[in-house]
Amino acid sequence: MPRAIHINPAAFLVLVLAILHNALSLSIDPGIGEVFADSNSAQTALDRGIDRWMSHNMSDYDYRYSADCPTWPCDDPLDSRQKNVQVRNGTIASVELTYNWDDAELLPEHIDAVKTPEDLFAVIQSAIDDNADTIQTEYDRNYGHPTYVYIDYSDDDSSDPKYSFSIETLIDLRVTESRQAELDAHRALWDSHRAIDYDYYYRRSCFCMEDYTRKFQVQVRNDTVDAAFVAEDGTAAPDDMLESWLPTIDGIFDQIQSAIDGSAYSITIRYNETYGYPMSVSVDYEQMMADEELYVSASDLVVLATEPVEDLSADATDHQAELDAFRILWDSHRAIDYDYYYQRSCECVYEYTKQFEVHVRNDAVDAAFAVEDGSPAPEDMLESWLPTIKNLFDQIQSAIDQSAASISVRYNLTYGYPLSINIDYDEMIADEELYVTASGLEILATEAEDVDPLPQIIEKQSSKSAQNPNTSGCHLVGARTTGAFALAAFALGIAGMMM
Repeated sequence: MPRAIHINPAAFLVLVLAILHNALSLSIDPGIGEVFADSNSAQTALDRGIDRWMSHNMSDYDYRYSADCPTWPCDDPLDSRQKNVQVRNGTIASVELTYNWDDAELLPEHIDAVKTPEDLFAVIQSAIDDNADTIQTEYDRNYGHPTYVYIDYSDDDSSDPKYSFSIETLIDLRVTESRQAELDAHRALWDSHRAIDYDYYYRRSCFCMEDYTRKFQVQVRNDTVDAAFVAEDGTAAPDDMLESWLPTIDGIFDQIQSAIDGSAYSITIRYNETYGYPMSVSVDYEQMMADEELYVSASDLVVLATEPVEDLSADATDHQAELDAFRILWDSHRAIDYDYYYQRSCECVYEYTKQFEVHVRNDAVDAAFAVEDGSPAPEDMLESWLPTIKNLFDQIQSAIDQSAASISVRYNLTYGYPLSINIDYDEMIADEELYVTASGLEILATEAEDVDPLPQIIEKQSSKSAQNPNTSGCHLVGARTTGAFALAAFALGIAGMMM
């Protein structure tokens, strides 16, 4: 009969703790990103991230930045605090603490230590070139920038520094401007209907009580939520839901505006093409936070009453707001070369009433061809009859400025350009009306942003690294893995059975 082995549980736990201590000292695995087994795979991932980043040619953007101290405790705790960073024309323009609970003030050395995506690309490249001990990275799937970088310089010495960087919630301001223009255009379209009494169906998804995730028929009266009923059984919503959970259409617009103002990580909206109201809203406010997202749907709107137009000046104000919003949307696309179909009705020679395919190049009418037979438009038509999209906006503005008797405009909700214009300048005068249609827009080229081209990242950062010993002093050697954690876990399990 084999002799039983007796082990002191307390002594065994000391051994387990020693194993855990060694594991923590030998290899820190934050559990984020990919640990590379060789320099080739790390280089491939880096090259792919750089290519994706450069393809966006981004020069104006905001992001949140964090960097752990190389040794602990930090020589300066402000170095490890999360920061909001603004980059303009490719250069850091502003750095502020994300959470400044103690009114701390960042000094120039704190700001100089902040790294841009290009800086992090250079740090990773240096780590690869110097055969780093551990390289762990994660790249953004959309823009390609590093969202997490962990570098271990240790080489079996737990006292040596370890570096960790992260970039969260990077916002391309071009996307923000386009999203704002889209919101403004659709809100202007909604406002143009002047709805004050209406019913619609609303649903919000969340990690909350089931009663709050049901689909409701919301009744809005005098622009305020008056009542709501569960769609599946007609149960009336309680008062607390009416006051704080179930919004008006304007309330949904406000939620989108708040997400844009707060630089939410991800915003996806689908709008109704007739009334302009948001049909689906998906917002992820924080990339690294769970259960704070906003998922909303609205549908089946029925307008029951509209606000009366009190006077022509109020109507003109609505036209101006609508024009401004859609002009901003059009401008956000920066189109300079495009083709579109144009037709104008008038009491004039037939040749002038044909539908034309208009070619705009460098923001000026370059050529036009009659759709019915392909014949080119004569020079006088190119100069004074066939407009650019900007000219169409100018015609609407002119009508507003002249207080035209009647203005009716329908806009394209994707690009913002006028699809139809119907203007009666004076009710007492005949044949001075303007009837115009535009359609079939195809954008061929857009205006380049007024910034210098993005420089070659590695060349630029090599020069910076030579001047910055904190960056150029990286010495890393190939990725290393350890079974210490697994061994410790196994030992804990044995200890548990022994006690």
